[in-house]
Amino acid sequence: WKCIGNVCLSLKEAEELKIGDKIDHKCPAGWYCPSEIIDKKESNLHIHFEGYDDKDNVWCDYKKEPHRFAKYGSISNRAAHRLTHLKKGNYVKINPIAMEKDRKVEWIYGEITRIKSES
Repeated sequence: WKCIGNVCLSLKEAEELKIGDKIDHKCPAGWYCPSEIIDKKESNLHIHFEGYDDKDNVWCDYKKEPHRFAKYGSISNRAAHRLTHLKKGNYVKINPIAMEKDRKVEWIYGEITRIKSES
């Protein structure tokens, strides 16, 4: 894992995280969300994703998965820079059940029906 653009937390920065600190954290679905540290047990941090239910909270160990930790807003709030070539009516492969545990990954084609300007 190599951090690009100085957005990832260094090991020292991760070690200094405490309850109440805000970070960008890579969720199980694979995108970075603004998050808050709600508990800490050594290098294992309990993460709450802003705007999500508590049932979506996760534990994550920054020593085992350092790529999941980034500076607050450094990824979640940056302007869209990928897939900008896609337009309404294009087809893309999607996985509508990617976040459900114990389900077979099934990729299907989906049509883009709208594009949000803030995406």
